[in-house]
Amino acid sequence: MSRLNSHKQKEYKKRVVLLALLLVGLIFFMAFFGLKLLINTSIFISNITGGETQNSPATTKKEDFFGSFDISSIPTATNSAQIEISGYITDYDKVEFYINDEKVKETSAFASDSFDEQIGELKEGNNTVYMKVSTKKGGHTKESEKYTVLYSKEKPKLEIRDPKDNSQVNTADITINGTTEKDVSLRINNMPGVVDANGEFKYTLRLKDGENKIEVEVEDTAGNTENKTLTVTYRNDS
Repeated sequence: MSRLNSHKQKEYKKRVVLLALLLVGLIFFMAFFGLKLLINTSIFISNITGGETQNSPATTKKEDFFGSFDISSIPTATNSAQIEISGYITDYDKVEFYINDEKVKETSAFASDSFDEQIGELKEGNNTVYMKVSTKKGGHTKESEKYTVLYSKEKPKLEIRDPKDNSQVNTADITINGTTEKDVSLRINNMPGVVDANGEFKYTLRLKDGENKIEVEVEDTAGNTENKTLTVTYRNDS
């Protein structure tokens, strides 16, 4: 091999090694700096084109600074004109309770973060209940979620079709069936029964020899109850 060819090969190898080193360096740069540069560029563009969106988190943090509150327990239905609600409140000075958009009670901040408060008067039917809190001199106010509370004093209807009161039977197992209102709880001799979507119920009961007292009771979501007691006599003729 001539000296000229040997020199050319050495120069070619140097260039290959140099190119490989440059390629590795470029990969290293993109891996550690290119991604960060891409993210920063995207943020910069986003700040230019979406300035209004960037203000939203700051507003949320500002509101959170003023404290927090919530109603954690409130009945959905009641048979009393007054109800008890409970929850928590922090960093507010005044608390107002509203029923149907009328203020029914106002109090200062509670001794502890949690509270249990009696409020009234509810009106017959559905009522909207909520609360408002504010800082001193009304500098900052918040309003809670609005809740619907049903106030009802009417007893649920209850009709027993079978068996008839003071009847006599010659079988130990009988079926008690009747009608009431849907969404009520049913108990027969203190045992739970099932009411279907139409208010119909059936319940199989085993009688003892002689006279049997059967008590049927229903209770609606407001706590109103209705009950009826039957007397059925079982005579075993066999």
